[in-house]
Amino acid sequence: MVVAKPAAKPAHDDDDDFDPTKNSRFWLIEHIAFKGIQAGALLGAITGLTYLGFKKELHADTLGKYAAVGSATGAVGVSLLSVAKVVKLNDEEVADRVYRLHYNKNINRMDNLSMTGMLVGGLASVAYDLSKVDDVKSIKLDASTAKGLALTFVGGAALGAAVGTVTHLLTFKIDTKNMTKELE
Repeated sequence: MVVAKPAAKPAHDDDDDFDPTKNSRFWLIEHIAFKGIQAGALLGAITGLTYLGFKKELHADTLGKYAAVGSATGAVGVSLLSVAKVVKLNDEEVADRVYRLHYNKNINRMDNLSMTGMLVGGLASVAYDLSKVDDVKSIKLDASTAKGLALTFVGGAALGAAVGTVTHLLTFKIDTKNMTKELE
């Protein structure tokens, strides 16, 4: 099997020296784990919206907890399943898949939107929590406060991942020149 060359301008056109054979199994499992985070965050947010909506107790921080649990569950569950699959592939198959993922514009766009959503969502949720404090300077930064802010960040980041994923799904265009399907 020959590693396919991209049919269109690569999504990562600044790294012409990309070598899909270096750490390829790690990169493939990392990609799959990130997809688990995205899917889990989305399913967790949908579950939270549904459950909390029926209970009429819908709050962003509680919804963030559902998304965070979903993303953690998705990352761990999908990663474990992927290891079982990836170990059965030979080195050429793994390198070919990593190459195609690396240069797939739609996958890179979804990942970038999700990562941006994670950063914005995490920071916005911490900023929102801090805005509820009368005097921010009076906050005692101890382990308990740090843990609370970290959990707030994780919940907001998980919601941001879900929003980024949905944004991509609602706005992407299929690029038939750069799909991951086996080229003839």
